[in-house]
Amino acid sequence: FIVLRSASLPPEKASTLMQDAIQLPQQGHHQQPLDIYEEMRRHYPKHPDLLHNLALAYAFVGQPAVAERLFLRVLELAPKLTQARSNLVKLWTKMDRLQTLREIAHDEYWVLALDEASGAALGVYFFAREDYSDAIPALLKSIDIAPKRADLQHMLGRALYRSNYAEDAESHFRSALMLEPQD
Repeated sequence: FIVLRSASLPPEKASTLMQDAIQLPQQGHHQQPLDIYEEMRRHYPKHPDLLHNLALAYAFVGQPAVAERLFLRVLELAPKLTQARSNLVKLWTKMDRLQTLREIAHDEYWVLALDEASGAALGVYFFAREDYSDAIPALLKSIDIAPKRADLQHMLGRALYRSNYAEDAESHFRSALMLEPQD
């Protein structure tokens, strides 16, 4: 798959290329999307969706620092793009950015932007460090989105219990048991 360099890349062609690049990883091709997105970036350097996809591609091929810079650029261009914010949180958990994650765990704007996966990743990250006060907001957000996740209910119950909130913990333990009685 080769992207031809041209003086301009019409939006229709760019849209087609973006769709092709999105499909390539599902076919086992991981470098090609990077090449496509980088070529497109020459023509559309401030397109948030393009930069977001490029950041995801860099994260996937193991270049988290590049991905981080791109996610931050996306958020400069489109601050309300919650998917970029969520993906950045997941990246930061993999990069072990403890101080940054602590700050956002208690920042309502960031917590509201979390999706189920990023909230769970953040909650698990802090839970594994036995940092329960930071795990609780992220786990609560994940459970708001996905209340039928017994694993998150149980983890939140454990975090609350270890933070001396036994009554609150009990309700989440009960929810976990109702969802997965055999566990």
